[in-house]
Parts: sequence; C-alpha cells; structure tokens
Amino acid sequence: MAQHSEANYLHRMTPLFAIAKLGQVVPPDVVKSTFLPVLSTLYTDKVANIRMNVAKTIQEMNTN
Repeated sequence: MAQHSEANYLHRMTPLFAIAKLGQVVPPDVVKSTFLPVLSTLYTDKVANIRMNVAKTIQEMNTN
C-alpha cells in the first residue's frame, strides 16, 4: 500500500488493483481503516488515469 505515494504513476496503480480485489474479501473495518485513506489520497491525483481507476476500484468493491 505504500506505493500510492510513488512518483511513477504505474506504481500508484498497483495498490488500486490490490484494493479492488482485496476489498471484496476483507472485513468492512479493514476497508475503512486501510483502503479508504489510500483511495482518498489517489482520487486527487494529477494523472487522470489514476483518478479513473479509483472510481473503478470503488465500483468494483461495491458491486461484489
């Protein structure tokens, strides 16, 4: 999860993919305490692709 603050945008994408998959199987308190801070940091990212993938990650966590 520490990669969300890397300079390379591809490194910032990695936690999003992990959160999308893990968010479906971990308890809600883990999502709230661990994943939401990362998502809240990345949703204001300067790279549009990162912001779009934050939205996709949230949608994927909500639909499954």
